[in-house]
Amino acid sequence: MAKLVINFGSGEGKRKKHKKRSFHVWLLSTGPDEPIEKSHMIINLKPIKPGFRRPFTLTTDEPVDLRADGVSYFSATPTKGDSTIVFTSQSPTGATGFVNGDGAIGDKVVQIAADAHVGEGDVEITLDVTYTVANPDATEIGFKEGGPDEPIPTT
Repeated sequence: MAKLVINFGSGEGKRKKHKKRSFHVWLLSTGPDEPIEKSHMIINLKPIKPGFRRPFTLTTDEPVDLRADGVSYFSATPTKGDSTIVFTSQSPTGATGFVNGDGAIGDKVVQIAADAHVGEGDVEITLDVTYTVANPDATEIGFKEGGPDEPIPTT
């Protein structure tokens, strides 16, 4: 498909005797649509202190479908670490909830998924929420092995 674009406003400026106007003609030619390789959407959050939670609002550009459980539109599954995301409300166009700084200190990834559709086909869309549970006031504990193994005393 070709689309003709004409630009009518680029002159050389004012001259006393005459004005010169130039015209630019562009031809944009496009081919048929091609599918884009599925990419993972990822969002990186600032660190969360242990025992704290951060509120969030999630929105979609198009309504999503009700999941197989018949109750929810979104699911949240930890894929790295042991922290969780909790939804307080869900609708076909979004959700609200909390990203929790629960579990052990360290890096976390929680995947949010929803059932969507492209044309007549169903497709699952996902968003990875990555963050670290860390406390800036925490100190590290060092550990060094002391030597060869020895038997545990019986008395």
